[in-house]
Amino acid sequence: MSETVVLEDIAFEAELGRLLGRLRLKPGTADAKQARDFLERARAMARPKAAVRAAAVERWEGNRVMIAGQAFEGRALRENLQGVERVFGLLATCGAELEERPAEANEPLTQYWWDAIGEEALQCAVAAAEGYILGVWGVKTISLLCPGALPDWPIEEQRPLFALLGEGPGRIGVRLTKSLLMLPAKSLSAMVFPSQRRLEPCERCRRQKCPARRAPYDAAHHGR
Repeated sequence: MSETVVLEDIAFEAELGRLLGRLRLKPGTADAKQARDFLERARAMARPKAAVRAAAVERWEGNRVMIAGQAFEGRALRENLQGVERVFGLLATCGAELEERPAEANEPLTQYWWDAIGEEALQCAVAAAEGYILGVWGVKTISLLCPGALPDWPIEEQRPLFALLGEGPGRIGVRLTKSLLMLPAKSLSAMVFPSQRRLEPCERCRRQKCPARRAPYDAAHHGR
């Protein structure tokens, strides 16, 4: 059984044009210049990190599955992990460094800008973790299941997922609150598994205006 691998030297590669597009800021305006200043500060501060552990799927008991000695439960797992022999616990974060926001980023609008930059840093960490899995383990296509993102895999599954990752969460500076949310807030936890095609949790989510949406809602998945 493999140990948790920590990825710390992750480059923060956020493009100004993409950020301005996301924030709907017109280049050359005062707001765009301030957002650019925030981005430059974040580039100097951000330390995205990730933790990954490969683990064997041991046995099934109904909708409960044992993975590396940890019990996970949920219909979403049963639907997606049938026939899968190895999965990967993944935890990625923008890094605690970006929690120290500039004083100018404390207003509601500029706070939104800084949060968007944190999301960009998080996506760099996720991409690095996925790249590690694809490159080192020779998997061609992977999909992610995130605790709490789907009704049939609740947020309580954070506990065994963090346990599966052992010292990884502490090493990259991520902790769970009593309500099972993660700090830093711009963090992502997931069970990663090989799949025929890339499946996105967004396909089952009806929140159409979510800024992090990666795929359109698919009504065929509703209620599964």
